[in-house]
Amino acid sequence: KTKDFYYYNLDKIIEESILAELNLDPKFGLVTPNSSGSHPDMNYDLMIRAKNAIKPKIIEIFFESLERKYDKSLMESLRNIGKSAETDMFRSTSGINCYKGLIFNLGIVISAYAFKISRFSSDDIFKISKKVAQDLLEDYNFDSSSFGDKAYNEFGIFGARGEALSGFRNVQNGIKLLGNFNAKTLLELLVYYIIHIEDTTLLKRAKDINFYNSVKNKFSELDLNSTEQIKILNDFCIRNNLSFGGSADLLIVSVFLKKIGNLGINILLDNNILKI
Repeated sequence: KTKDFYYYNLDKIIEESILAELNLDPKFGLVTPNSSGSHPDMNYDLMIRAKNAIKPKIIEIFFESLERKYDKSLMESLRNIGKSAETDMFRSTSGINCYKGLIFNLGIVISAYAFKISRFSSDDIFKISKKVAQDLLEDYNFDSSSFGDKAYNEFGIFGARGEALSGFRNVQNGIKLLGNFNAKTLLELLVYYIIHIEDTTLLKRAKDINFYNSVKNKFSELDLNSTEQIKILNDFCIRNNLSFGGSADLLIVSVFLKKIGNLGINILLDNNILKI
């Protein structure tokens, strides 16, 4: 049963990918099993509830993309599933945003994965992700009241949308650092993203473009072999109410991509192999 194969594996991989990030500790103001970091309104259990709420909808995006014709009505349907995932998340967390950015990023990537395997595409998943992002955002209306749009208008920082529209250019580079899934490697990749991506979560909390850039410089100088330096920087981030939601989302996306790569897209092309 091909559908059961995908459902079981994707459910497992999404679960493992989110937990790989969530279980890292310390994590520079992000929520961990031992700390709410810079998020007094969040804790580990809340993140688990949010994860459980969004997972079925992300898998629904995969099957919708796998089974339907690629056209405007599909894009509309994917947007609606994404909004429904947000609604389910907010319901499970009493209105706290834990994974809105992840729904967007992982939704695009899992949709691209479905298009790749259902259409036997030779394009890589990043190229397909770029097209999906362009088509999903085609009718996007800038909202001057949203922080993300303000960040773009004032500083040219395009955040998650810019990363997706580039075909996840930073993930294309970052994923090469992910030789395994141990804590040190995951922390290295998180720091790589903190340094390199445009993170509107950080900008919103830094409140100032110069402080935003100086925080990134601190991470550039961090020695990840020094637990003392990691602790000092972690305390600094919490003291200054800093967090890196955009970077955390891309860490999850990277683990997800690495794990579906390990599933082996080539064997998935022959449906006979999937009769399990």
